[in-house]
Amino acid sequence: MQALKNEMLGRVNLHLLFYLRYVDDVITVVPITLVDIIFEQFNSYHRRLQLTIEIGNKKINFLDMTIIIVCACVRTYVRACVRVIMR
Repeated sequence: MQALKNEMLGRVNLHLLFYLRYVDDVITVVPITLVDIIFEQFNSYHRRLQLTIEIGNKKINFLDMTIIIVCACVRTYVRACVRVIMR
């Protein structure tokens, strides 16, 4: 995934303000005018690797948390986990 990121962003000549990857989940901040271009570039990398996209305005879910922008500050809320112990 790191090679994919470097190659695709090199094609559009863009420096990301924010990029976070956990295994195969990625969250990033890009200008709204470039979302479609970047999405197409990433999906053109390999025919068997097709990404999905979610666009958030002030709130977006990533992994098990909700990321919210409030007054130019970022707040995160983590969902409660249910732990089941097998006996």
